[in-house]
Amino acid sequence: MLIFIIGLLMGILSGLAIGGGTLLVPALIYLIGTEQHVAQGVSLAAFIPTAVVAIITHYRQGNVKLKLALYLAAGSLIGAVLGSLLANNLDAQVLKKVFGYFLIGMGIYEYGGKSKLEKIKEKEVPKIRTMGNVMPLQKPLKKRSKSQKNLIKPDSSKN
Repeated sequence: MLIFIIGLLMGILSGLAIGGGTLLVPALIYLIGTEQHVAQGVSLAAFIPTAVVAIITHYRQGNVKLKLALYLAAGSLIGAVLGSLLANNLDAQVLKKVFGYFLIGMGIYEYGGKSKLEKIKEKEVPKIRTMGNVMPLQKPLKKRSKSQKNLIKPDSSKN
């Protein structure tokens, strides 16, 4: 039952695109008693079905840019091979510390960092504010001809 609950929470975090491995790897090590290398391998294998479901859900909502995802996937495939080879050659204690430092660093960044989009929005020049649809005019849109000016004479008989 504990493994099911851990998997449920991992799936929720994966769907949120937070990364269920941030929960799954420590849970497998500290709650189940799995070795570090095995926990990371199981975490990666467990993400295949959750990633597929999350991708489909986000795609249906229009949140997946396929061209961007394909470019990232090309780089990540090479990175996954290199990272896996590196992880297999590291001592479990070193790997655990690398994972922990990464989580701490990402936590600090997420807590206080700003995304590129947020930085761009901060630099945008604020637009002139108007009330409703009223736009202040500096000049008349069109000059009046003499005939139009004569049509709009004040009625002096009313004074």
